Amino acid sequence: MIDEKLIVDLRQYILSKTGILYFGRIKNTPKDLMVSCPFHKQGQERKPSCGIKKITDENGVAGTVHCFSCGVTTNIDLMVQQILGPLYNQAEVESMFKLKLLVAQSVLNSKPKTNLFKLPDKNTVTESTLRTYRVYHPYLQQRGITKEVAEIYDIGYDSFNKQITFPIRNINKKVIGIGRRSILHKKYYYPMGMVKPLYGVYELPKFIRYLWIVEGPFNLWSLKVWNKTGVALLGTGTENQYKQLLNIDCLGYVLALDPDEAGIKGTYKLGEFLLNNNKHNINVSLIPFGKDVNDLQEEEFKNISVVTYKQWKKLNQL
Repeated sequence: MIDEKLIVDLRQYILSKTGILYFGRIKNTPKDLMVSCPFHKQGQERKPSCGIKKITDENGVAGTVHCFSCGVTTNIDLMVQQILGPLYNQAEVESMFKLKLLVAQSVLNSKPKTNLFKLPDKNTVTESTLRTYRVYHPYLQQRGITKEVAEIYDIGYDSFNKQITFPIRNINKKVIGIGRRSILHKKYYYPMGMVKPLYGVYELPKFIRYLWIVEGPFNLWSLKVWNKTGVALLGTGTENQYKQLLNIDCLGYVLALDPDEAGIKGTYKLGEFLLNNNKHNINVSLIPFGKDVNDLQEEEFKNISVVTYKQWKKLNQL
């Protein structure tokens, strides 16, 4: 039998992994637990439309999940896998919740039937979903991000999860996911299973002199406030993102990753990649240790030295 406590425990577990509160609303009915569907509206619908069967009967198997709004049908174990994506740890989930065992026992107790579990298609984010987040939150102003820049990057706010939101677009303008940044702590969350693209490519102008490359969105937004052109790696960078950089027409690069151990390694890896692909006008911004671009005031940023990549390697004895 599936009970409300199991869903509440799963909710807390998924929140600790993703930073997103799924199943925010649970309604207990005689045969089903109605929850906020995790498969549409970014899991944040206001009225529960997704039923999880509590018991096995003539109408179905306990643990079956069906959304009456978007039509998704699956089971509770596959639902958790879909929500967590690459964060899913089968051994950990099974030891804590025994979902596979619950589903298997329910199937054994039911009449033989063929179950077809349909997982949702990976569609792009709709305009109606984006509209729900379009709020200029005071936290952005505290971090020095202007309303004008917030409009350019379509930055918003999810009041339910207390997170800054930002659509991630591909070069064809389509929104392939919504990134999130908690206003309570320095942590970013990205859509499940997303292969991170370069962030900010769609917003680039047609003619670029020097392309600034930073780690996080807040750093990129600060650059935009200061009239600099750039993209963010959503981390320290991947080979796929490096290859995308090669397709951007510019006179040169300024690498401005965080000056910590990971950022230094990322700067070296990216710098060598660009050199090996015949990109020679490569520079590095000497951001003070312990800070990133968004930590700086505009005057501090203007006074930061920029050296060639070759000089930077000497400074770091690389």
